[in-house]
Amino acid sequence: MIQDATFPAGETIPALGQGTWKMESDKRADAIAALRLGVELGMTLIDIAEMYGDGKVETLVGEAFAGTRERIFLVSKVYPQNSSRKGVAQACERSLKRLGTDRLDMYLLHWRGSVPWLRPWRGLKICAAPGKSAIGA
Repeated sequence: MIQDATFPAGETIPALGQGTWKMESDKRADAIAALRLGVELGMTLIDIAEMYGDGKVETLVGEAFAGTRERIFLVSKVYPQNSSRKGVAQACERSLKRLGTDRLDMYLLHWRGSVPWLRPWRGLKICAAPGKSAIGA
């Protein structure tokens, strides 16, 4: 059984998950089977990013969990070059579309690079604003 990690506010998430970096979209059936088996074994946190396969991995993950979205905890990440206020919101919407879902459970800046901290923060606030379903509905 996979243990949970608990945030200060009390929300829990799986402490161990499945990464999808370098997941081969040309081996789609194998990749989907591996993701589904991982979830069956308790690894329900799925880590993705817009940069993985130029969005193709998000599409693959969406296909793997179509109709079973409530079983997984989706974590995605935005490129630093998309980290402007408007850029984060647009990148998030593209990811949601590729994933075939209305929400992410966690959305992160993939790496900081030379981006000032407030720049992505403003965009992330848009994604999580009341009335938006992008993050943690």
